[in-house]
Amino acid sequence: MNAYRAIRSISQMAMAALALVAAPFAFTQGKCSDGYGTPSCPLSMQLATAQINPVFAPTGWKTVALDHITFEIPDYQKEAAFYVALMGWKLRSDDGRQAVLDIGDSGSVIFQEAREQQSVVVKSFCFVIEPWDAKTVEAELRKRGLSPVAENDTKLRPR
Repeated sequence: MNAYRAIRSISQMAMAALALVAAPFAFTQGKCSDGYGTPSCPLSMQLATAQINPVFAPTGWKTVALDHITFEIPDYQKEAAFYVALMGWKLRSDDGRQAVLDIGDSGSVIFQEAREQQSVVVKSFCFVIEPWDAKTVEAELRKRGLSPVAENDTKLRPR
């Protein structure tokens, strides 16, 4: 099993769980400066600060880095050029459909061409976890109802 596919599955599962828990309160974040129980912050202090119950048993993994994030964007080359100039990211490759940029030694960003849409979409992201063991990761994902698939993409590899 490829680390990227497994970690992408973990990321997608975590984001889905977060969306389910946070969706009702998404538009109230940061609006409690006037106090709890106000029109801009309708939650009680007890509800707003309540502990979030885990959705499953912890794995013991620790996220140690963001490996990459992938965006679909109408003008990927313009976007890549913007970040090269503004943030000093380095262009690794451009195949005419996507540009891969290295963010120092910490990870990568991929800007992919998206002809049918007018806005930017986050397509995927990948975390680096420790300790890494492909069989354990696969087993944990299967326990949680996911079906991990080995991905042998050699374009992105940890440095």
